[in-house]
This record gives sequence, C-alpha cells and structure tokens, in this order.
Amino acid sequence: MSAWNEALVLLGKDMRRHWFNWVLTLVLFTFIALNAGSLMEILEGEVRTFPFFLLDFYFMMITPVIGCPWYSGKFTQSTIQQLRFLRSLPVSVDGLVLSRMLLVFLRAVLNGSIFYLVIYLMSDVMQAELGGRYIWYVLIGTGYTLFFSSWYPYWETLAHRPLSIWLSSVIFLAGFAVLAMLFWWVLDVQVIETVIRIAREHGPLASVISLALGLLGSWFWAWLTKKRLMSDQIY
Repeated sequence: MSAWNEALVLLGKDMRRHWFNWVLTLVLFTFIALNAGSLMEILEGEVRTFPFFLLDFYFMMITPVIGCPWYSGKFTQSTIQQLRFLRSLPVSVDGLVLSRMLLVFLRAVLNGSIFYLVIYLMSDVMQAELGGRYIWYVLIGTGYTLFFSSWYPYWETLAHRPLSIWLSSVIFLAGFAVLAMLFWWVLDVQVIETVIRIAREHGPLASVISLALGLLGSWFWAWLTKKRLMSDQIY
C-alpha cells in the first residue's frame, strides 16, 4: 500500500472516530468569525488606537490555528499512545505523517471557508475595500494558516512530555504576541490594513507567494515530524 493510500485510510478513520469534533470545530469557527467580523469595523476609524493592535493580534493568533484539530486535553494526552499503536502496525512513517498533514489541510479548508465567508458577510469594510478581490485576501491568509497549522503534527509528538507540550504552546502563542507588538510599535505597520492593501493591489502574486511559503512550511514540519517519529525518544 502506498503512503497516499495509507494516509487516506488513516484520515478516514480519524474523521469517522471524531466526526463530532469536526462539526464542533466548524461551529466554533463560525462563532469566532462572527466576533472577528464585528471587530473589522474598527478599521473604519481614522485614528490608530489600541483596538487596532488588538484586531491585528486577534487575527495573528486565530489564523495560524484554523487547520489545527481542537481536541480535548484527554485526547492530547492519549495522542502519543495512538502514535505508538499506529507505528506498531504495518503503516509507513510517510503514510502516518502524510495522514496528519492531510488532516491539517482538510481542516484548514473547511474551517477557513466558514471563517472567511462569515467575516465577509459580517464586514462592510471587507465588502467595500475588496469586493471580489476578497478571494486574494483569503488565499493570502490560507498560506499563513498552512505554514503554522502544519506545526500541529509535530506538536502531537511532544504529548508524552506534558511540560514540553505546554511550554511549546506558550512559546508559540507568545511568539505571535511579540510579532504583533513588533509590527505595531516598532515597524508602525497595521497588519490587517496592510494585507487588505496587498490583496487589493497585488492579489494574485501575493496569493501565490503566500501559498508557496505555506506549502514550504508544511514540508518542513512534515520532515521534522517524520524525523521525530523515527526517533526512539517517543517510544
């Protein structure tokens, strides 16, 4: 059986086993998008106040996890047992890693579709500023999502060490906070406004670059995850 066949079988099992989580995550991102859509009205203001920073920070924090499975803590703790079990089966490491990457990609498409659709319907700013070019904004954001959400399979391999998994999560989130502050206070760049302008003026090119970087990041995380799974450290 090829790695792709193995990956599709494993992905199907995950979807059947955790179908309720897939539905619940879609509902969650609908709620998040409703909140995000209302926040977008901040952009109508002319004075760049602290809420603009919060808007950038909100999007920089949410967008990277659109493709991540939002499982319970109990599931997270059992993840390493699941990985060990799968590794004991006649399933290649390539198939296993590919299945987790496909899971991230599929969730990014499903969650991202509802997320960006609701924002567009909720936000007069997006409709007025971009109109049909909103698709470029979505694709730019999708590249950003793929780059960071693809970290999730590697994060799963840390589940056997609670301290590592929590520490890496804190560093991950703190990194976005620092990045948002860097853009806002040091570079004097409003992220959302800048992305809107790029989507409006250079949409197709920016989308291709963002998606290419997203796929490159996914390849890197897949390589790192495979290396980790082949290590004796998690067995």
